[in-house]
Amino acid sequence: MKTVLSAPGLALANNDSGHDLLPQIGLALLHYLLSILNGGMCMHDEAAPHYIDMIDQTTLGHRFIKAEFNITPRIGWQIDPFGHSAVQVYLLGAETFAGAFPEAYEPPNGFYFEVNDDSPIVQDDINLFDYNVQDRVQDFVDAALAQ
Repeated sequence: MKTVLSAPGLALANNDSGHDLLPQIGLALLHYLLSILNGGMCMHDEAAPHYIDMIDQTTLGHRFIKAEFNITPRIGWQIDPFGHSAVQVYLLGAETFAGAFPEAYEPPNGFYFEVNDDSPIVQDDINLFDYNVQDRVQDFVDAALAQ
């Protein structure tokens, strides 16, 4: 079983972490322990509602992933409880169907960020006392390897 990442956000944390996390992420991708789905810089609809923005942010994310890891995401994926715009439906329909989740997705233990959950947050501001990106990335890698 592998862990799935829906955007390059984990890799972008590399910028502020003070550690080079990209080789670890690249190794997990190489060994199929991690997959990147969609590959956009953000989810569509709420963050980028205009079709040009949707295409641009996906292109930007794909270029980043290609430059850092030499891979191209093959699966488009999105969970949107508020519904999709007509453009989102069109863009998803234009993708090649390459995979599906056989059941509901659940994040690894310790990474369930709901209102009443007690998972530790990812504190990515290096200037704050409780900065913990390196620890949380290691927790995530450990969870992926345990699968």
